Amino acid sequence: MINSLILTGLSTLLVMALTIPIALYEAGRRRRRGALLSNIISMALYSIPPYLLGTWLIVILATDLNWINLNTPDWNTGDVLADPAALILPTLTLATGTVALFSRYLRASTIEELTKEYITTARAKGASRARVSLRHALPNASLPIITLLGTRLPQIFGAQLVVEVLFGYPGLGMTLWSAAHAEDLYTMLGAILIAGVLTVVGSLVTDLVYAAVDPRIRYVRR
Repeated sequence: MINSLILTGLSTLLVMALTIPIALYEAGRRRRRGALLSNIISMALYSIPPYLLGTWLIVILATDLNWINLNTPDWNTGDVLADPAALILPTLTLATGTVALFSRYLRASTIEELTKEYITTARAKGASRARVSLRHALPNASLPIITLLGTRLPQIFGAQLVVEVLFGYPGLGMTLWSAAHAEDLYTMLGAILIAGVLTVVGSLVTDLVYAAVDPRIRYVRR
C-alpha cells in the first residue's frame, strides 16, 4: 500500500510541475504554432495505452539512449526508495498520459478565465501577462484539476496496476495481479475493498480542497 502511494505521489508531483506551465503556455498563445503543436502532442500522448508507453520508454531511454539502467531493482525487501533511479521509468510512464489529460482541462479552463472582465481589468491596470495568468486566472481555473486529482488514488487499480506489473513494482496493483493469477479470492476482495475506500477518500479530499481554494464554496449543516 505504501509503495503504491509513493509511486502515486511522485507521479502526481511531476504531473503538476509539468501541467501548469504547459497549460498556461497553450492558453496564452493558443493561436500560435507552438501552442498548436503542444496541443497535438498532448492528444497523441493521452491516446497511448500505459503498457505501450512504458515499453517505448524502456526501449528509448534504457536501451537506445542508455540513459537509465535497465537492470531490475532489488525490491524484494519492500524498500522502493533504496534505488531511486528505478522509480524514474514507472513515474514517467504514469505521469506522461496524465499530464496530457490535465493540461487539456487546465488549458480550456484558463482560456475561459482569460476572457472574463476581471482579467481585462487587471490588464488595463498594467499587470503583466505572467502576473495575470499566475495570480488571477490560474487559481480560478484550477478547480477542474482539483476534481481530477481526487481520482488519482483509485488509479492505483487502473493504469498504475499495468505500470506496476510492467516494471515489477511491489505495489498494491501488483498484489492484486498476483492474487488474480493465483485465484486468491480473499486477497482480491481485500484489494477491491481498499479501492472503494480510496475512491471515497479521494472524493472527500476533493470537497475539502474545493472549500479551501474557492471562498464561494461553503459546506453548512442542515
